[in-house]
Amino acid sequence: MKSVSNLLSNKVFCPECKQELQCYDRENSTYFACASCDIFFKRDEDGKATVLAEFKPYRETIVSLKLGSEGTLEGKNMRVVGIIQKLDPEEDISWFEYLLYNPAVENYLTLVEVRGHWTLVRRSQYQEYKVHNLDGEYRVRYKNRLFSFYTTYKYKILFAQGEFDWNIALHADKTETDEYICPPDILVHEIRKDLSGLQEDDGRIWYKGTYIEPKTIAEAFNVPISQFPSKRGLGALQPNPALENWTLVIRFTVAMLVLVFITQFLFAFYKPERTVWAQPLSFTPDTGSIATATFHKQVTNSFDIQGPANLDIELSVPVYNEWIEVPVTLVNDGNGDTYESSKAIEYYHGYQDGESWSEGSINETMVFNSIPSGKYHLNIEAYAEAKKNYSGYITVRQNAILYSNLILMLAALLAYPVYLIWKRNQTEEQRWT
Repeated sequence: MKSVSNLLSNKVFCPECKQELQCYDRENSTYFACASCDIFFKRDEDGKATVLAEFKPYRETIVSLKLGSEGTLEGKNMRVVGIIQKLDPEEDISWFEYLLYNPAVENYLTLVEVRGHWTLVRRSQYQEYKVHNLDGEYRVRYKNRLFSFYTTYKYKILFAQGEFDWNIALHADKTETDEYICPPDILVHEIRKDLSGLQEDDGRIWYKGTYIEPKTIAEAFNVPISQFPSKRGLGALQPNPALENWTLVIRFTVAMLVLVFITQFLFAFYKPERTVWAQPLSFTPDTGSIATATFHKQVTNSFDIQGPANLDIELSVPVYNEWIEVPVTLVNDGNGDTYESSKAIEYYHGYQDGESWSEGSINETMVFNSIPSGKYHLNIEAYAEAKKNYSGYITVRQNAILYSNLILMLAALLAYPVYLIWKRNQTEEQRWT
């Protein structure tokens, strides 16, 4: 492809200040904005120039890309041939539009910069866009995607320089613009009206654009990124930062979940859960105790453990509006090694303001981890607030599924995806407010 630098150019002179202007699109450019005196004029085929407007910037204008700058976007050489600064008076938001020209491209491409966020926009060749009212919201369906209505506005021109193939002054203040977004993409519908207020082009002027990072533009035009304005706030089309690594996170999470459940299945298959001991309990108060009631120690018969294994010891004592503490010692019959734990069993129930309430449970579970193989027995003691007999039941299971550990592991795996979903929703709420 021939470089833009080698294209023939045509000289144009401003009718006001006589400044020489560069014309790159000789076939189509008939309107020009002088960077020296801010005059906007039309040049006829015979070379006659007619002043149409004057654009006086209301503040010092600093452009990110200079007129005539060359760069490469989408594999094509591009040159900045026109610059427009527009203002939405109602929202007091201004933005820059940089027209990019290459004779091999049918229409101009436009780089739009709003608050440090950039969009690459082009005239759409697809003329069958239809606006639908879905659940009270206006949307456009395009390529199996729904673009939601974002904003509508009319603009005025604050500043312009370069060449154009249409009368930008004619449509200023008369163009109604609707934007529909599906980040990082946008559809723009312009309804242009002439001086009489009649609608042009049957309202079928559509553009489509895609968010583009400033770094990409800086590299394309070989300018320092520091020359660009900093991003302010969340851009309308800016990809949600919470979703940048979403696919990777989901794949990793799903893979880990599958691994967890496969591991759990293998453990259940090769080390199935089994009950190694179960018996009723009878707690009899020690008459020698004075304050808190203590109970006679109970010793179970011996049982076999095929280790290393986790033991799940479930205690059940039907207390009511009271508590009982049950220390349990697991004793290895062969070497005397001991493993100790204790659980408080308490249950309370009552009525308040006509409503029933309860707290606690008559069941508690203690866990001993990595118990070696061997014969074992339990020493069971207890003390309670009330000096009375208690009945209960104890069950010892080997290789019981530790649901609490499984739940903690699942919670750990799902915590970050859940956080990203929350962050995504917060970001989208910011986008639409």
